[in-house]
Amino acid sequence: VHPRPVPDERRACPRKVTVAVSHCVSSSFLGNCRGEYNVGRRVRASWGRMLTGPWRSAAPGRAEIMLSPNAGAEPAIVAEGVSKLFLDGTVVAFHQLSLAVKRDEIMCVVGPSGCGKTTLLRSIAGLTDVSSGKLLVHGKPVAGRPPDGVAMVFQHFGLLPWKTVYDNAAFGLAMAGASHAQIRERVAHYLELVGLTGFERHYPYQLSGGMQQRVGLVRALAMNPSILLMD
Repeated sequence: VHPRPVPDERRACPRKVTVAVSHCVSSSFLGNCRGEYNVGRRVRASWGRMLTGPWRSAAPGRAEIMLSPNAGAEPAIVAEGVSKLFLDGTVVAFHQLSLAVKRDEIMCVVGPSGCGKTTLLRSIAGLTDVSSGKLLVHGKPVAGRPPDGVAMVFQHFGLLPWKTVYDNAAFGLAMAGASHAQIRERVAHYLELVGLTGFERHYPYQLSGGMQQRVGLVRALAMNPSILLMD
């Protein structure tokens, strides 16, 4: 599915972390679904109350926006004419996609199954190479390795079944070479935050789907990322 342009009405939200979430909508995404503004108004209002406080009402046909004090800062994520093709061009995930996500902004994207939402997030995370175009994170090209300061919460959890809740949550920090004391402090803090204290020794098969997703969220938050991608 080839995305079509949407009027550029990007605004930043007052947060310390840049967040990109699939299955929702923002006018900063080059959308491909009819009626996306109606969906966006409902979803972004909900996220606004949960994460950033009240959102101001928008005129009919326009997405809600909230100005941030540093709205003019350099974008955290920039895509310029980015395309991703599979099977020698037979399958087009997205084509000539251009967007800019500003620092401290919450951007949500929406679209039907197979339209490229997950592929876009994986490309930003450096897990999937784009076919053409330029993709920048914090001003540096994404190529060959995941960019610094980026963490991702996967759609299908991505937990290691042979590791406990604690070890799964600590996996990113352990791979980054964090000290045992730092790992214990961060993992304990975020497990408590998501309501999983007491489940540290459980394995993924012993958890519900929602609990497994929260473990994936803790794993990402424990890295203290500047960009959080949530699929």
